[in-house]
Amino acid sequence: MFPQTHLITGIFLSIILIKLNILSINYAIILVLVTFLLDIDHVINFIYECKKFSIKEIWNDGFYHHKHTKRTWLHFEKGILLVLIITTILLLINIQLAIAICSGYFLHILLDYYSFSVLELPAKINSEQKRNKKINIKLH
Repeated sequence: MFPQTHLITGIFLSIILIKLNILSINYAIILVLVTFLLDIDHVINFIYECKKFSIKEIWNDGFYHHKHTKRTWLHFEKGILLVLIITTILLLINIQLAIAICSGYFLHILLDYYSFSVLELPAKINSEQKRNKKINIKLH
């Protein structure tokens, strides 16, 4: 999923939660930041694997080449468990902060899952099938 999509959907959800008086503007900003900045792991992975820092190369790799776009543990079971534990503890301390972090994180995960399973994976499977398709000619 593109960073712009994470940013826009985070802003949209924040506006809804502000209008419903669930979050204040400060916590809505935290929600947007969590939704948007969770993909910083891709940047860290690129720098680690390529041993260089170039915004242009990171951007091009992430959107066009997809060579260094592995998701870290934050996007999988361990990350989900960690966020659930943190937000459960935060519920006892600051409910708005817990809602902001949990909503931002799970919105990001949901968008990534949708992007991969609904948009990217079928296209990859389709292109693989076309590439591997044999031409069968029947002679009568």
